[in-house]
Amino acid sequence: MVPPDHPAVGRGAVDLAAYADEPWAFDIPQSYMANLALRLCRQSGFEPRVVCRFSNYMMSLQHVEAGLSIALLPGLAVDRRYRVATRELATPVTRTITAAIRRGSPPRAAVRAVLEALRHHPELPLPLPDGE
Repeated sequence: MVPPDHPAVGRGAVDLAAYADEPWAFDIPQSYMANLALRLCRQSGFEPRVVCRFSNYMMSLQHVEAGLSIALLPGLAVDRRYRVATRELATPVTRTITAAIRRGSPPRAAVRAVLEALRHHPELPLPLPDGE
């Protein structure tokens, strides 16, 4: 994620090395996303200059929107209410999301909403099984 007026907006897929001199917003230390972002930056040949850490994506998006940093966030974190531009990585990073529901449990609206969001997310390659 980059601010909407960032010079990289409108370009194709990017290599993280192009962002070596940028201020970064990271997740809290030792979280999955913080560890992933740090590892990817180091694999790209640089140590990121982390200017802030947030425990939720909303705060990261607000920081990026304000032009104070850039961030590496999963596609599911994209929230169109924030004016940020997304950049696709030249070397895509994927992960597997598994949803499990106890058999015989009564249907719950919140669970159904999460599963529907996962089923219809454009970056998920395969539909989740129906009836879950």
